[in-house]
Amino acid sequence: MSQAEFVCRFRASGEVVDINDAYGQYFACDPTNLTNLTDPPHLSHSLDG
Repeated sequence: MSQAEFVCRFRASGEVVDINDAYGQYFACDPTNLTNLTDPPHLSHSLDG
């Protein structure tokens, strides 16, 4: 069974410290290598619509 919920943990500075497989697949990120992920992709989209 796979997890459908996105999980992304990051510091206030924007440094991503952990993502799950569902998040990685959706945003094309590698959960085992977060060195190139400086800003969480979901935060670059406007939540205002």
